[in-house]
Amino acid sequence: YNEGVWWGGGGGGVFFNDTATTEIYTLSLHDALPICETPLERGLKAYKEEADFTKTISELQEAVRLGLSERSNLIQAYLYLGFAYIGSGKKSAAEIEFAKAIKLDPTLELDSKRHSSKVINAFNRMRDGLVDSLTIISVPGEAKVYLDILGDGSEPVGVGNTPLTLTNVLIGEHTVRIVKNYFQPKVLKIRVEKGEDNRVRVRLDKAAVELRITSQPPEAVVYV
Repeated sequence: YNEGVWWGGGGGGVFFNDTATTEIYTLSLHDALPICETPLERGLKAYKEEADFTKTISELQEAVRLGLSERSNLIQAYLYLGFAYIGSGKKSAAEIEFAKAIKLDPTLELDSKRHSSKVINAFNRMRDGLVDSLTIISVPGEAKVYLDILGDGSEPVGVGNTPLTLTNVLIGEHTVRIVKNYFQPKVLKIRVEKGEDNRVRVRLDKAAVELRITSQPPEAVVYV
């Protein structure tokens, strides 16, 4: 025959041999297969490199619809949807997306050197409406504080030692756990309200401690 085609399943190469010209063309598998970008990648590229807000919105909406397993990717999708909506003159839609991102990470902040004042103002307005400060004081002090930051019943994470003031806590119900060596831990259900003095004061009770004493020689009398 005049033409042969071989696909090297284990060799990592593809060649076409045309006996009429006796030339051999070799392609790597990387060249032979199309590069597939995810909707998230296409959406970010459309915003950052193409300034195409319509495409950004379409791709990122598809990314969210399909599901993003990493929380950081979902936050990024919501933020850039907000950026694109601002660029399209849709401030209300942008604020909705910003709110979704903030609810996933209430400590988010935007760099004023990288974003326009319109973006910064819209983002800060939504964050200011969703968070407030929380102060936790314990007696004795220097107790470790754990807080379910998202207020969704997830495992509390360490946020510092008492006395402690947190500035960006989502409004709503939270679980607080306060722990100190040789004291009984306290677990509290609290509610953070907007514009209120959200302050928690806790007195820790001493924990029972088991004391074991050994001596050489044994059978010594112990006085406490």
